[in-house]
Amino acid sequence: MGHQDKARKVIQLTLLTCIAITPILFFIPDSLTRIVGLGIEAAFYMIFPSIQDREFGEWEGTHAETVPSSGWNAIGWGVIGLLLFLLILFPVFIVLAKIFPGHA
Repeated sequence: MGHQDKARKVIQLTLLTCIAITPILFFIPDSLTRIVGLGIEAAFYMIFPSIQDREFGEWEGTHAETVPSSGWNAIGWGVIGLLLFLLILFPVFIVLAKIFPGHA
């Protein structure tokens, strides 16, 4: 849609956020990880659409004849995002478990 720089910044922000969240989830008690995880997920659902609204509105205005595809087509991107998160999560957890063996 012509906003490659903004998309690159969003991807970098997402990766840095995931790297920052991983130690937080490592150090908090197990009973709180689900609550914190759900809170983080809710925050992502509020933040990312607001980042994309203006550009999508512009695109939608210039492509009025185009019908958006089903959201189900995005499942593949969701799986890729999950795999990328796990690729970040496991190495960070392994390093933190070696540094702080009592928390693992």
